Amino acid sequence: MMKLTISKKMWLGFSSLLTLLLIVSALSMIFLFTVTDRYKEIINVDLKKVDLAEGIKVFSKRFGDGYIRICHVR
Repeated sequence: MMKLTISKKMWLGFSSLLTLLLIVSALSMIFLFTVTDRYKEIINVDLKKVDLAEGIKVFSKRFGDGYIRICHVR
């Protein structure tokens, strides 16, 4: 059985903590990029849909009543 000196134990502990830190940092960056991509999708796609729906709502309020009045005149 191999005997570990205090120095070797400290290096082993330090290197294992450094390895865990690198793994957690890499996973955090991956998840951060995923969230960023989803946020861009929400802003670019979903917000445009909301704007279009709002435009349809405004259009129907402005011109819907006028169209009904013209139909009744004929």
